[in-house]
Amino acid sequence: MKRNPIVLLSYQVEGNLDKFIFLFTTTCFLVYLARLLFRDKYFLLVRQSLLAAPGFFAHGVIVMTDGQAFFAHHMTVAQTVDVTSKMFAFTLGALVASHCGFALGSRRSEGRRCYPFGNVKQAVLALYAGHVIALTGGYLFAAYALPVWEASYGANAVDVLPVNNLNVAVILGLSISFAALGYLRAQQQRINGQILVWILIAAYSLIWVFLFRGRRMEVLNGFVSIGLTAFLFHPTGKLSRRAQAKLIGGTVLVLLVSQLWGAIRDDTSIWLSRAEGALRVFERNSEVPLKLSTIGDVSATFAGTLYFVEHGGLETQWGAGYLNYIPRSVPGFLWANRPEDESILFTQSLGETSGGGFFELAEAYYNFGIVGVVIIPFVLSFSAARLFSSCRYQATLLNYLLLWGVLGSWWRGAWYQTFAFWRGITTAFIIYIALVVALELFVRGRRKTSTTPNRRPIAAIGAQEHSSPRRHAPRSQTVSPAPSGER
Repeated sequence: MKRNPIVLLSYQVEGNLDKFIFLFTTTCFLVYLARLLFRDKYFLLVRQSLLAAPGFFAHGVIVMTDGQAFFAHHMTVAQTVDVTSKMFAFTLGALVASHCGFALGSRRSEGRRCYPFGNVKQAVLALYAGHVIALTGGYLFAAYALPVWEASYGANAVDVLPVNNLNVAVILGLSISFAALGYLRAQQQRINGQILVWILIAAYSLIWVFLFRGRRMEVLNGFVSIGLTAFLFHPTGKLSRRAQAKLIGGTVLVLLVSQLWGAIRDDTSIWLSRAEGALRVFERNSEVPLKLSTIGDVSATFAGTLYFVEHGGLETQWGAGYLNYIPRSVPGFLWANRPEDESILFTQSLGETSGGGFFELAEAYYNFGIVGVVIIPFVLSFSAARLFSSCRYQATLLNYLLLWGVLGSWWRGAWYQTFAFWRGITTAFIIYIALVVALELFVRGRRKTSTTPNRRPIAAIGAQEHSSPRRHAPRSQTVSPAPSGER
């Protein structure tokens, strides 16, 4: 007698309905992600994966261990089945809203213009501008932030940076140069030397500046920004199965290395013990809890927000948290008393510790309640999809810079706080204004040079001025144009 596979699965989880629902839903979600992969929906794939991870992770730890494990050492009072069940349900609703927003925001066009440059001169100017932006931002960042062998990540000097968006500026610079190289290659220009220069600058920025100073999120953001830019430039927009397999393998490897690095960067004196405990979760009542970095902290703030809004301690803000983005955009050296990051409210108001992040859905719930966990993901996915489609079919430099500003903040905006997206966009707009001004000055300088008789470049001089018979031809005499092959 054949048994229903669902019944068998239910039996395997010992009749626990919560476990069965979690395993079944997780399986369906993984199938959904595989479908996005095979349909070349890479942007949506990254978006949905990051949106789902905290809720799935927290509920999975609590349910699959029957409540015998913590998923973080922050706000353990909120780590209950009731709270994580709400997290899981809100996550599923947010995923549906996000998918709908992405579908409505995506648009196709008959023509395709995927490069943001109009000619080779613009691309060359953008190439060198990108190099300057990446090197300048990286140098300033490295000057203020200490490497992990001199100070642990928590004691790093990043908080005293003159502006806190240097990380986004570096990734923007790398993306600008990468796009310029793609355009020059499409125009069959010789760029082998410039590719090597870009690789060296990228290695300096992503490894020396970011990775060795504990900023692995910036490294991941760099991979996301450059990878999706390369996908936009792909002639067909589709990858082979072999390329997809390499993409999956590379992604898994990068995430594992990132997880390991996050576990050992906090205290270089205990690297080995941190590495051994990198993939373990907290045991309840453990004297020395072990850390699953970042996602545990982010999940804790999500759980804490739901718990303290319901049980007292936090009140719904009705959008005030998002309005604070405007004053928080002012650099710290101009306004020392600007509004603080909302993640500190757990310490100031509740006496609880947090990992410094305020997850997208936690912030949405804190501002608008249950409605917020649906509306905010929809709006963000709709806006990101519209921007991505604009770059793919009607590319302009402004569209690309705004997209790179979002991608340069992708992991931090998705997990730590959506304010990172806002800061990335404002940084991109400032760089856009600077590039436009530089391009205008460059064009005016060329025009001024070309109007000076003694300094006119040979390329700007017409062919008729080099031909003595045609220069002295009578005005009434018509000079026949050269054949098309001789022009």
